[in-house]
Amino acid sequence: MKKRDYSYTQNRELSWLKFDDRVLKEAKDNTVPLLERLNFISIFTSNLDEFYMIRCGSLFDLTLIDEDDWDNKTGWSPQEQLDAIFKATKPLYEERDLIFDEIAKDLRKYGIVKHNFNELNSKFRQYATQYFYENVAPLLSPQIIDSYHPFPHMANKKLYIYCILEREASKKKNSKEYKYLRKELGLHKNQVFLTQSPINLDFIHDFIKELPGDVTDDLTFLEFTPQRTSQIDPNKSLFKQLDKKDILLFYPYQTMDHFLDFLKEAANDPEVLSIKITLYRVARTSRVIKYLIEALDNDKEVTVLIELRARFDEKNNIHYAELLEEAGCQILYGFVDYKVHSKICTVTKKHKGTIKQYTQIGTGNYNEKTARLYVDYCYLTSNQEIGDDATEFFKNLALANLQGHYNKFLVAPTSLRSGIMNLIDKEIAKAKNNQPAEILMKMNSFTDRRIIDKIAKASKAGVTVKMIIRGICCIIPGIKDKTDNIEIRGIVGRYLEHSRVYAFGVDEDRVLYISSADMMTRNTAKRVEIACPIEDKAIKARILEDLDIMLKDDIKGRRINSDGNYECIQQARHINSQEFFQQRAIDEMKDVKVKKDNPNFLNSVVDKIKSIFN
Repeated sequence: MKKRDYSYTQNRELSWLKFDDRVLKEAKDNTVPLLERLNFISIFTSNLDEFYMIRCGSLFDLTLIDEDDWDNKTGWSPQEQLDAIFKATKPLYEERDLIFDEIAKDLRKYGIVKHNFNELNSKFRQYATQYFYENVAPLLSPQIIDSYHPFPHMANKKLYIYCILEREASKKKNSKEYKYLRKELGLHKNQVFLTQSPINLDFIHDFIKELPGDVTDDLTFLEFTPQRTSQIDPNKSLFKQLDKKDILLFYPYQTMDHFLDFLKEAANDPEVLSIKITLYRVARTSRVIKYLIEALDNDKEVTVLIELRARFDEKNNIHYAELLEEAGCQILYGFVDYKVHSKICTVTKKHKGTIKQYTQIGTGNYNEKTARLYVDYCYLTSNQEIGDDATEFFKNLALANLQGHYNKFLVAPTSLRSGIMNLIDKEIAKAKNNQPAEILMKMNSFTDRRIIDKIAKASKAGVTVKMIIRGICCIIPGIKDKTDNIEIRGIVGRYLEHSRVYAFGVDEDRVLYISSADMMTRNTAKRVEIACPIEDKAIKARILEDLDIMLKDDIKGRRINSDGNYECIQQARHINSQEFFQQRAIDEMKDVKVKKDNPNFLNSVVDKIKSIFN
């Protein structure tokens, strides 16, 4: 077996901790409103909890069953990875406490105070005491631990208070007992983390909602309403508009309402025959589900692939699967060994004897809530080749066939990874022939070792590689003669960067895909994913413009250096890409209104330009 080169790769888990540290750094940023900084601490904490449950839990299991399961980025054993994680976690908790204390002090100026019991006046002490005895004490279940009472089972993510009772004369300064607890829980000293700030910060979101409006206005982000797009005329049929042009939506800057209008029109159009859609995560109160049921009521054929194993959404998805099935929907449940993570919806319509497909491809979920929080693309088209691929895709889902053939789509687990690697190879060939060659990729995480090695090969051949990676990044840029043609940036800000874009080539030669898949082994080899080409020139240009702006972000953007760590970006002109996209969405709709209200708008703009040059 060929020996791996670990000089330009870093451990997945440590890279993830560096990302979560970036989230924590947002809580330290004085330009972020105070309550939003508090919320970033909450996000950091819940991220870390999930990381320990899922990733550390899996690594611990590997220490018990397979000592030869080496990490392909570092060559470490599962235990070596765990030890590195525990070492990296301790300073994160220490930093969390310092930041929380700083925020708590600043919040005092606004009358938001985390009081100790001793700080309360007699009235509030009485209230707190009464509240404790009426609402808390009845829920407590004290247990004695001694030679007659064994150590109890402790449930995951529950809060426990451990007290040692001893005679005054027998008190000792050592901690043989705070050791007894570790022994009973099977923990080593490096697995125990101390924190002075609240362990669980899930209450922060509800707490912020309870505050007076004048307080939250000063201490939270300015409210932003996702805008309608100038590409769509709300007074005309969306299908008729799609007959003439493709449409791209950019969440959360533009509203998901347009896609919901697409579903609503499909549900009520007498010429629509069927709707097919994949659902991974949907909102608890979902208009998507509402319109699918409306379509069933109107005798449309509705097929829904609903992924029951979407982590933390299993219960919600089971509920909607039952609801849709009772309404007459054909429900598909996917594959035994592969999650269906694709985001695709296709509508079949018969007009004057002709069958036509209208297809939507997304980088994110059909979820009205997250569409206001996550940065994602939604692409709508009447392109017949894409429609044919969509039809083939749903046919293969129904037949549990992973080996389907597609003319336009790259589909995991069969053709996505190989398709991406072939596109990289084409850029390598160009570079070797002294032709312009470039790779531009945006994703959440990058861990697939085969694609990492191929990207490193491209860099070595002279291909310019630019990447925007929010989370885990296992390739290290800037390593001499290996990855020195690779530049990697990551953006952590108000919104969660979630879109995936893969582009290869330059100028007219460039091909571009949007996708539901990250370049992670779980996506490329263990999930059903779609990458869809964007061939419309205007839409391709808009996506490339978006990526260029993200690459210039030096306020919320950070560069990964040759040590694999994040560093600030120094440049003369400062830009916050997320704020830029917000303002652009607002300005574009203002222009539409101005044009509508002022028929001579174009002439006035031309006159103004002439006056500038004269």
